[in-house]
Amino acid sequence: MTEVVAGFVIERHEMVGSTSLLARERIAGGAAPTGPTALVAATQCGGVGRLGRRWVSPAGGLWFTAVWPLPAGSNLPPSLGLRLGVACLRAVGAICARAGAGSASLHLKWPNDVLVNRGKVLGVLTETVLEPGTNRRWVLAGVGLNANFSGARFGAELADRGVPATTLRDELGRDVDLRAALALLLAEAREELAAPGLRVGTLGQARAGLWGLGRPATVATRQGAVRGLLRGLSDAGEPVLDVPGAGPVECAGAGGVVIEPPGPASR
Repeated sequence: MTEVVAGFVIERHEMVGSTSLLARERIAGGAAPTGPTALVAATQCGGVGRLGRRWVSPAGGLWFTAVWPLPAGSNLPPSLGLRLGVACLRAVGAICARAGAGSASLHLKWPNDVLVNRGKVLGVLTETVLEPGTNRRWVLAGVGLNANFSGARFGAELADRGVPATTLRDELGRDVDLRAALALLLAEAREELAAPGLRVGTLGQARAGLWGLGRPATVATRQGAVRGLLRGLSDAGEPVLDVPGAGPVECAGAGGVVIEPPGPASR
């Protein structure tokens, strides 16, 4: 019987190199799915995060790629990366609450990393793939959740721009139900994938959970690096910095944000 979760057909694998790579190869090879699909792996031997960074994907984690069809002729919707980050932030909050850890500190590291108690537990890598012979693109949203294993296996090199990697087991002191976690993540992701754009509520959640407010930050843009104090997010969901001598600057087209390590009393 076909497994369907939150409207996604589920395809499970014991081990793959990367669920996103598998989805990309299938679409490029003319074997696109017929609708929303999620490729789920128990382990990945070639998981990749933002900017090509290695993502350790052992047993006990949740590693999947949500494959979503875009309307014919469409490209990657603006702010989708941020919107999926907020979707995952909501889902991780629900996962923590179900595990009896509703008081855990959750933040969003722009655009789509989820932190629990100042450590990164989840990341999203979003891209589009053109289906050969058509003008239809597919969104591939690769999600990695560090869940039911110890973060002791993470080396210092896996720290993401000053934010250490951690796991839900380490932060919550218990394991979580991975099937329930998948259902929560896919349901929240579907809500944002189906939305026409960045909604007021989603932007508000991103602003409320933003990691690094008031701290020195460097934002990579197409025009070069911009440095200042992280003030918040613009109405388009882009980082806004207070830059000495220039005031508030919206960093349109930002590719990443580096936050200086927090002090003892910092958020």
